[in-house]
Amino acid sequence: MKLNNKGFAITTLIYGLSIMGMMLMTLIMSVMAINRANNRQLSQQIEEDLNRYNRTSTTFRYISTEQSYRIPSDEGGWYRIELWGASGSGGLGAYTSGIIELKADDYLYFNIGKSGVHGGSTDVRIVPKSKAGSDNSRIMVAAGGGSESEANGGTLAGYNASMIPAGGIVDSNYNLTTSSKTLVGYSSYAEDPPNLFTDTPSPTPQNDGGGGYYSAVTGRNGGKSYIAGYAGCIGYDQANGWSHRNPGLYTKVTQYDVASHANVLVNKMFYFVDGVMFAGVNRGDGKAKLERVVKKNDPSQTLKRTNTELNGVKRIVDCVEGPSLTGAATISAVSKGIEYASQTASFDNSTNCTTVTVNGGAGQDLDEIAVWHGAGVDYVNHTIMVDNANGNNRYLKKASNDSSAKLSETETAVGYRISAYQPNYTNYLPMTGNYYLLPVLSENKALTAISDITKTGDQIGIANINGLKTQKWNVELITDKDINPDYVANNPSTYQYKIIDASRFYALSIAGDTSNREKNGVRAYTEFNKIATNDIEIWKIVPLGNGTYTISTIKTPAVKGTTTGNLFAQLDPDKDHYEKILIGKNNKSTQRFRLISVDYSST
Repeated sequence: MKLNNKGFAITTLIYGLSIMGMMLMTLIMSVMAINRANNRQLSQQIEEDLNRYNRTSTTFRYISTEQSYRIPSDEGGWYRIELWGASGSGGLGAYTSGIIELKADDYLYFNIGKSGVHGGSTDVRIVPKSKAGSDNSRIMVAAGGGSESEANGGTLAGYNASMIPAGGIVDSNYNLTTSSKTLVGYSSYAEDPPNLFTDTPSPTPQNDGGGGYYSAVTGRNGGKSYIAGYAGCIGYDQANGWSHRNPGLYTKVTQYDVASHANVLVNKMFYFVDGVMFAGVNRGDGKAKLERVVKKNDPSQTLKRTNTELNGVKRIVDCVEGPSLTGAATISAVSKGIEYASQTASFDNSTNCTTVTVNGGAGQDLDEIAVWHGAGVDYVNHTIMVDNANGNNRYLKKASNDSSAKLSETETAVGYRISAYQPNYTNYLPMTGNYYLLPVLSENKALTAISDITKTGDQIGIANINGLKTQKWNVELITDKDINPDYVANNPSTYQYKIIDASRFYALSIAGDTSNREKNGVRAYTEFNKIATNDIEIWKIVPLGNGTYTISTIKTPAVKGTTTGNLFAQLDPDKDHYEKILIGKNNKSTQRFRLISVDYSST
């Protein structure tokens, strides 16, 4: 059969398309095979991760009986324990957390508080309730709320209606008002009269008071919380009863002795580091969460001390500014569950400074320093210095060089605290890490992403600490020149950041009309643009030197001649966008945030 040129061309085209189709099918099948293999590997990896996570992270909900937990074999290390007390009919339960070293086969016993007219405390202990001394073996307690309004589960003090963690109220110029709700709304960190609480540590409340380490005996009070090793707490010494010297719990435990091939009693101090307490956080039944943060692979391994200024501390000096703020501070310094600073402070009227020596001047590696003046005051130019092995007068907290940012963090019943396991926030610039971001105008709330994946455009707000990933944010320095062409290493003035929520991995960005305009909100609804600069999702994070930070957009103000861009929490319930994060007229006295790192490592 003869073919003309046209027929030949058509036949050749059909033949070529057939070959291409076969090649395409082969390629698709090959890609599918590779994908199936990759998917199998991914599924296996996810399964392994989930199994590993299940072995090292457990949540305990309320049941009427005690729940025990044994640290699995080969899973020893440092664990974060978080507790939430139960709410009463009037007050919310408290929150506590801390990091503790646990060995394989260690047993913990969790008792979860029940909500009701009075809220039960949630605790973790090392002796089960069925045995003598169980109540004295509680190493952490989150207090429950009382029956009356605002009787919140407390921290070192039991909260009542006169001690409301209401947050700061700001006026139209973003200055603090003189409202009774200004800041935390109470005037002293001193405990209520003893007859409002049980005389000895007890989880059992009376007369509809809140449960706690010390439980309330009247409905107008929430209970008191406790963390072993937390400055200001009083731990139990099995030989000598309650010991002011030992905030940690000092007791005897059974341990197998290799030499004698027998179980023997040994002394052990149970203590947490990097402890946190917040009052009035939880509504409903209590809960607990146990999560390993660092695995211990060999006996010499230690938890990394991030703030090395607390190494070899010999002396602590605390200073405040202003004649109305004079008066000695109470200073406590704790290492491995033992207090090393004198409680008798020396005050210098000429400098408004309080000084204590540590370990008789011999020096000590400290886990924590805590300072108390009077709660409810945002102190002007508050400074804390130490003499240590690195040299004299090292700042742990210093006055801001910015005249508009002289205020520090508002002091609450837990005082002002510095941890060896957090960065030194006086001079720290985030590189990459995971943090809680807490507005300084609130005692117990954190920047919170939207949990409902269908509500991608909703504004970001603040909420009570809940332990969920929606409150943890990955802060990462942008070094890519395509996104930040001005970046220069070791030049903080050029630093820009992306802030990603840990629940959906979406970038914090401006909402509304996506401009730097006063009272525009922020949201996290898309992934970060990794290809080019997208101004609405890029932020400046600037340390003010006093332990707090401003967070502001890099976008030019929408209204020419104005100065806007700082984020702030709207905490006035009488105004729109209550408990939302908004862009405001820049005011560094109120538009500040604290950072709390949730990352740990070992050395």
